[in-house]
Amino acid sequence: MNTSNISGLTSGAAQSSMLHLEQQPSSVDREGWLSLLGKQVEVKVMENLDGGRFLVDMNGVKLVAEGEVPLKPGGIHLAEVVSVSPTITIRLLNVSGNLSPGLSEALALLLEKPNVFASRLGELGVLLQQMEGSESAGLRQVLQKFSSDNLLGKLGVELLRLPESLGLLMEQQIAALDGSRQSLLSRDISRFLEQNLKSELLKTGNWLSSQPQDEKVAKLATVIQDLLSLVTLNQLYNNAGVKQFDGLFLIFPLFLAENELDIWLKIKQHGKDPQADELDPLLTLSFYLDFPGFGRIGTRVIMMSKETLVSIQVEGKAQQALLQEQVPEVQQRLSGLLSRQVSIKVEEVSGSRLLDFWQENFLDELPGLIDVQA
Repeated sequence: MNTSNISGLTSGAAQSSMLHLEQQPSSVDREGWLSLLGKQVEVKVMENLDGGRFLVDMNGVKLVAEGEVPLKPGGIHLAEVVSVSPTITIRLLNVSGNLSPGLSEALALLLEKPNVFASRLGELGVLLQQMEGSESAGLRQVLQKFSSDNLLGKLGVELLRLPESLGLLMEQQIAALDGSRQSLLSRDISRFLEQNLKSELLKTGNWLSSQPQDEKVAKLATVIQDLLSLVTLNQLYNNAGVKQFDGLFLIFPLFLAENELDIWLKIKQHGKDPQADELDPLLTLSFYLDFPGFGRIGTRVIMMSKETLVSIQVEGKAQQALLQEQVPEVQQRLSGLLSRQVSIKVEEVSGSRLLDFWQENFLDELPGLIDVQA
């Protein structure tokens, strides 16, 4: 893995949040733009055009803008007017091209150390067992959400709740509260701050800051900060201004028996075409993991109207044979669950092929945050 370009971002990517308006303002319009110089405006993306161009709405006026950052139609971004000559240039404030040092370090850990998210969470569980009192009870309870019994049980229903379990929607849910009737501080917002990893990490970290500082507290605080950075990376990965597809992108921890695993998951929704036939994909799921003692596994699931295709890539003939033995039973269960025919193919490939799978299905989807080569 070449991580030479992980320094937050390259200098070129740091400019990707700039948009240049194609229209040349008249002398009258230029005076209006000059009054906005250095100020913030709201930009709504109306439509993606060709060649990195976008139709945007600014203060009720539709304009054509050009930039490198991928933007999703319907997205609303806060921007700053940074130049009006020779062209009008705005900088998107919530699609920043720079990662803070903490997030850069977390990203480097994810790329260099397999299963670091799960191992940090496991380390946290051990440290919490040494803590006295009930202040960390909520965090200990949240850790159970990432056990295989919970995530993979009940037909995997809990997998759909992963964004909430990680806390990716916490700020969004709090922001949606109607504060016009009463003060936000007086409202019961506990339901937004409980039972998710991010909120419990924040609460435990805040409690630690008031405790006598010793080696154990310092170690726990470091682990909590690492985990908060990993959760924040997941939030960035799902920023509408960064993603280039409709769906979900997650890196989440899973405790399976004695194993601590990081699962890379991408769920990509395909547009509904009235002219589409039964062979056109409706949904594509991609998984990638590095299983200790077994090796890397890359999986792609393509769901169509009448059939689901599952392709599994593994390293080694023994691994292929082991998974192949499970295919008939898994195929039968999935066919009944999905009410459609399921075909499963297990293929032995080289380690470099699996790294290519990781690169193509995950790293290449995030040009605004990751600039690495597997």
